[in-house]
Amino acid sequence: MGPSQRPWQAVLLGSVDGRSEAVCEGPVAADGTWSCAKASYERKYQLRLRSASGDVWYTDPESFVFDEAHRQRRIEVGIEPVRGRVTLGRTSLSAQVTFGTAHGAESIVLKANEEGLFEGLLPRIGRWRIGVSADVPRVVRVVEIDVGHLESASETNAEIALPVAGVSGEVVDERGEPAGRGFVALVRRRSQEVIQERFEGGPFRLAGLVEGEYDVQASGRTFESERILLTVGRDHIEPDFLRIVVRKHVTWKGRVVSGDGRSVIGARLFASAAAPPPAELETPRLVTDADGRFEIPVRETISEICLIVAPNGFATRLARLASRPDEHVLPVQQAGGSLVLEIPSGPRTEPRFHLLFQNGCATPPEFFRLAERRTVNGRHRFSIQNMEAGSYSLCAVSPAELESYKSGEPTFPQCQRGVLAPLGALELKLP
Repeated sequence: MGPSQRPWQAVLLGSVDGRSEAVCEGPVAADGTWSCAKASYERKYQLRLRSASGDVWYTDPESFVFDEAHRQRRIEVGIEPVRGRVTLGRTSLSAQVTFGTAHGAESIVLKANEEGLFEGLLPRIGRWRIGVSADVPRVVRVVEIDVGHLESASETNAEIALPVAGVSGEVVDERGEPAGRGFVALVRRRSQEVIQERFEGGPFRLAGLVEGEYDVQASGRTFESERILLTVGRDHIEPDFLRIVVRKHVTWKGRVVSGDGRSVIGARLFASAAAPPPAELETPRLVTDADGRFEIPVRETISEICLIVAPNGFATRLARLASRPDEHVLPVQQAGGSLVLEIPSGPRTEPRFHLLFQNGCATPPEFFRLAERRTVNGRHRFSIQNMEAGSYSLCAVSPAELESYKSGEPTFPQCQRGVLAPLGALELKLP
């Protein structure tokens, strides 16, 4: 039985085009057994266990190929009590506390009351990544803490102490009028940590910021701002008030065609600004229409974008596009090659982005959605079976190095390079 003495919910996730989807799911029997009759041989799967309340307690760390050796699986899940307190500075904070990540391999949500106290059950002790979200004051933070065994009913084993530093601001248009609704995003330099705050009508407040430098940007459905540097020190914040000016998007148009000029329907597109760092543009899900056409809303100050084109039945390509008044035409080829990227996992001595470069573009993190991922001997392996032929570079890049990149072949010290031939294979590994 699950943590609330109600049955576990088992889910079999199958991999389709690099995405996971539920093949079958249902309650685990009282004797701990569960079965699924929809699995297919040679397809890759992951097993997941949810509690009756929907929390994710277990997900296979690696996918497995369904065969005779995997017709039966045994999963052991621990249950550990947790009791803790959330504080903002010296003040108790009522908040939602998420152990793990919202859509990750583990995700257990607990509620801290007005005294900041929370308690519940976890699948394990040890190091946890925890998301803290509160409405009053508005706090959205991610921290890491160690959770030990709970020794007695009067003790705690999960103290979450957030710094009190915060900043207020407003989002306005070019006339100085309050913007509509959207998000303010803070990206903490040297950690890639992202904090998002929704705003409506302009003003916003962010609290619980740790020391460091942040790139701040506002965006909405039809507008976007430039990035602003925010510095949080031990006893000061610069600037102490953020006035963010947004500008309307302009529409870039294009068409994806085959080598003989026919429209390519249903190709998935991922757009990012060509200027580093490569962050995906705030766009709705982009897919080519019945004529192979697409439209991308882009901030008017952006002159070049990088576009990942992932069409069914054709090779995935990465293109760098410059602003133009007419339509971009992007031909795709059927014959690509197999591209395998291998990067180290775990903590690094210094923060670095692992990025793939091609055609003068650095791929945004969303590129890896297209790849099949495995973890082997503490290293991540990403495989894309049909990638456009060409020259590729896999690099480990510091934030300062990335800021200096403009276009062309990267010259960073930590790069592995190679050429992918049509119907060939290329494997790039970072030490």
